[in-house]
Amino acid sequence: MASTAIYLLGSYPVWSETFLRQDLALLQAAGLPLHPLALFPGDTAPQPDWPRVACLTPAGPAAGPASGRPRRRLWDCLPARCREAWSLWSHRRLRRALVLAAREVGAVHIHAEFADLPGLLAAAAARDAGLSYSLGLHARDVHRPKYRLSAMLRGARFVTVCNTAAWAAARAACPAAAAAIHLIPHGIDLSAWAFREAPFVPAQPLRLLYAGRLVEKKGVDTLLEAMAILDRDGRPCRLALAGAGPLGPSLRALAADLGIATGLDWLGVLTRDGVCEALSRCDALVAPSRVGRDGDRDGVPNVLLEAMALGVPVVGTSVGGLGEVLDEGTGWVVPPDAPAALAAALGALATRAVAAAEVRRRAARARLEERYDARRLAQQRAALFEAVLGNHRGR
Repeated sequence: MASTAIYLLGSYPVWSETFLRQDLALLQAAGLPLHPLALFPGDTAPQPDWPRVACLTPAGPAAGPASGRPRRRLWDCLPARCREAWSLWSHRRLRRALVLAAREVGAVHIHAEFADLPGLLAAAAARDAGLSYSLGLHARDVHRPKYRLSAMLRGARFVTVCNTAAWAAARAACPAAAAAIHLIPHGIDLSAWAFREAPFVPAQPLRLLYAGRLVEKKGVDTLLEAMAILDRDGRPCRLALAGAGPLGPSLRALAADLGIATGLDWLGVLTRDGVCEALSRCDALVAPSRVGRDGDRDGVPNVLLEAMALGVPVVGTSVGGLGEVLDEGTGWVVPPDAPAALAAALGALATRAVAAAEVRRRAARARLEERYDARRLAQQRAALFEAVLGNHRGR
């Protein structure tokens, strides 16, 4: 019988985690014997073409010691070792359920995406059951870890990291594990995102798109302030915003205060086809990301790659992993939290930068073909799993 690996997610499905669904689907298509599990149900309904993932518990995570602002501050002050002990105790049933699930399917390995609760429980369950484990790291779980990142990394058979900034931070956190930490971006399936060959001709007014969660690190408030600057200068734009999040109400209020509410279209959460359609209707994607006050930051957002694959010009910051893809050769880079600079870049794109847009959008597609082909990158991930599972088959 083929050696099996548990593929553990935190919650599933989560509408914003396109990259995880894609990676899992490609690994399964490669024939890897994976048993996908999630700790909790996600925030959206599964779609027919998404991978099937069983949940270990039918309910979402209960309010823990970090719920509420005063408790969050207290939680953040606790040593990481104490946070680990509390989480392992409060989720002890999930830990046991993970061990039982591994035994039921004959798993020899547990892989967890994110070095927060999934990684903590995967490492503990692997110790309990005498299995090996591995981790997939992203951004917040490296730059703002809840638990002792070095302890998790030290015991892992392999670790994948999806962007250079997080890869460097993980290696610095645990130099002893550096050889097992692999930089493998997520990428996108380029065959599903055909480049639009028609020359770039911006509409008047310029049609902009933001797609992502409505959270602090995304910098949507900066984009709204830039829109207000352009409006005052007599260069109004239309902005469509796709996504949802806790800052939705405050961002709508800010738009009203700035006097730009009539120029915005709030699209809500979109399917992949909906994102593709929104990108096809816009002149540029805007990614005004910043480092949040809690240290959180973006990796390489999937929608950034999708826009570049289609040939949609991108204006954004180089915060987190964005700078690995977005630079002055592939788009327009502005500082974070700088609405005037963002407004200037958008204004230039609407008027003077048409020729530059044509060059840069083609360079962006070429970069994706060279470095971000998801099918080729999935082969690299699959090889790591095969090495672990093959070792078990040889015993």
